[in-house]
Amino acid sequence: MTPRSRIEDNGNNSNSSRLLEALYKSYAKGRILDQTTCIREVLSKEPSFKKLPRATFYRCLRKLFDLGYISKAVIEDVLDMSDSNGDSAKIQKVICIPRNKELERILSKQAGKFEFEDAIKIEENKEGSRTLKIKAKALKNVKGPVPRLMILDLTLNAAYSNYIKAFPRVERDHIMYFGEEVTLQLMRLEKPCELMQRIKALEEQLKETEAQLKQEEWELYNQLKKVIYSTKKESLQQRKIDDVGIYVSKDLGGLFHLERKLEKAKKELKNGEVYCVLEEHGLDQAKTSTITLSKSKRSLMIIPQLLHKDGVDFKPLILVYNGWSENPQIYAIRAYMSISLVWIDALLSKKEKAEFARYLRTRLFRVPLRIFPNNYPSVRQY
Repeated sequence: MTPRSRIEDNGNNSNSSRLLEALYKSYAKGRILDQTTCIREVLSKEPSFKKLPRATFYRCLRKLFDLGYISKAVIEDVLDMSDSNGDSAKIQKVICIPRNKELERILSKQAGKFEFEDAIKIEENKEGSRTLKIKAKALKNVKGPVPRLMILDLTLNAAYSNYIKAFPRVERDHIMYFGEEVTLQLMRLEKPCELMQRIKALEEQLKETEAQLKQEEWELYNQLKKVIYSTKKESLQQRKIDDVGIYVSKDLGGLFHLERKLEKAKKELKNGEVYCVLEEHGLDQAKTSTITLSKSKRSLMIIPQLLHKDGVDFKPLILVYNGWSENPQIYAIRAYMSISLVWIDALLSKKEKAEFARYLRTRLFRVPLRIFPNNYPSVRQY
């Protein structure tokens, strides 16, 4: 059976399921802008997909779209890039995302009463944690908007929703007037408590050891440090440190060992896991839930919302955690298409709407217009 006939056989779903698994893996690896490359790399490890032609690969994606398993989205890198002329240019890509009914329910109810900023503000707290916030501005007078957050884990296609804090606090009978701003507190990023305690203990132990060294030992320490770190290979460095402890000085060997332990712990903190803490602020007392994030290994779609009587306003974003020393990578979703819904951000200009509508129809893989209603794409869906 040829690759094309194998894909087009409605009775064979194994290839579609493998492709869907590869899509989830691309999000697990944080591969957003080069998603299709990542998917093909994953599939190339399987014999049936090893020599999959490019055209057949896109027909396979198209098949998943037509079956309603995936949708398309136009994303834009929130960070501005500059071209050779110094003009601002943003990276725009069309990607596939797992189809989610809860997401489509939100997208279909955009009211256009609030405008959210693209940028997420990250605040460092005294405890060492970080808080992610986003601002929204009222475009009309709105009574009692309720802040809410939906998180779609793109590696599992699992959704979480909770009510969140807003500053200043918005009451149900309070009217937000045109031009007023509100800040939504999305989540907290916290370092592992055990790792932080280990780093603190190592730092204290290191200070105590350094305080006991004499002047001549410090001079010898500086000389040995140059010799030990003259090589970049960690195994050789460790061997030299062991030799210092055995043949030169037990105290200096212990000092170098403490430094290595502290360096490894800080590296683990920099590139290791953190906890994404979500706080539920409903009518009852606040509750918390936690999602574990690893550097470039988990992609979340976060949708801050403001609910009011006219519908809901929101800002769909994709967040990829890049480690503690770097800010998360943020992509704004400008447009969305599935077999039952076309959504383009209502706050975009007419020119931008037409541009993103064209991207949805023509980029990544072509989608026949016959799957949509005759009024495609309708004004309401915009």
